[in-house]
Amino acid sequence: MHTTFLKPTIMAAAAILAVAALGGCSSPTPAHTSTHNHAGSGNPGQVAKPPKSATPTPTSTSKPTAKPARPAPLPANALFSISATVTASNGATADLLQIVYKPMAQDAAGVALLNSQCNYPGQPDFQGQPTWQAQYPNSKFMNITMTATMHPGSPAFLPGDAVNFEFGAGGVSAYTGAYQTFEAYCSPGYITIPGTITGVATVPSSDPAHGLWGWDTNPAAYGFDGGGNDPGEPDSGGTAVVSNCVVQLSADAKAASPIIAAWATQPYAQVNACDYRA
Repeated sequence: MHTTFLKPTIMAAAAILAVAALGGCSSPTPAHTSTHNHAGSGNPGQVAKPPKSATPTPTSTSKPTAKPARPAPLPANALFSISATVTASNGATADLLQIVYKPMAQDAAGVALLNSQCNYPGQPDFQGQPTWQAQYPNSKFMNITMTATMHPGSPAFLPGDAVNFEFGAGGVSAYTGAYQTFEAYCSPGYITIPGTITGVATVPSSDPAHGLWGWDTNPAAYGFDGGGNDPGEPDSGGTAVVSNCVVQLSADAKAASPIIAAWATQPYAQVNACDYRA
C-alpha cells in the first residue's frame, strides 16, 4: 500500500496501454487485470513482487491488538469466511469480516456492476479493449461481502491507515460500497473503515474451483492486510496491522484442496497478515 493512499489515474491508463501492446503475444493477457500484484498474485502482464511466505513462522505483532469478536456461523451458501482485527498506531481498532459465497449463475445485478467497472463506457480508459464477457465467456459469478466495524470508543482511522483486501484469482471483479481502488477499477483494493463492501468476481462455469482462473487456482488470494504488517513492502503505507485471523471453511472449501483445508490452522505471521493463498 502507498502512503499517498490512491495512485494517480495515469498509472491505470498505462497498465491498460501495456496490455494493449501485448495483444500480439501467443498467450492471451487479460485486458482488465490491474497491476496490483500484491505479494505475488502472478497475473500475466502484472508487476511481480516478492511472494509472501507459504509456510510463515508465527510472529507477534509490534503493537497490542484488540480481542476479535467471535465470528458468526457460516451462511449455508458460503464457501468460507475470514475474520480479523485491525489496529492502528493512534489506537484505532476494528473488526474485519470477509464472506466468500459459492459460485452461482450470473445475475443482472452482477452483470451491471461488472459492466460499470470493467467495460467501456463505464470505464473510459477501457475504450477499444475487449469486454469482460469476451475475455471470460460463460462465466459463473462468485459473490463477496466485507465489513469493517469500529470497536466501541475507538478513535477514527486516519486516511493513510488503509486496509487492503484480496479476492479471487485472475478473472475480473467489481465492488460497491466502502471500496477504494488500488490503481484501477475492476480489481481488489481497499476497504474504508468503518464500511461494507459487496462484490462479484468471474469464475469458469465448467470448473469454478480448478478451471483457468478458478477460485482455487494460483494466483487466487483472499483476506486482509495493512500497511503496518510489512512496512518494508514497496507498496505499503500507514500503520494498520491486521491480526487475530480466524478462518471458517465449508465442506466444499475443505474438499477443494489440502491447501485450502489448511487455512484454518495456518500460523500467524505479521508480515503475511490475514492473507490466504490457493
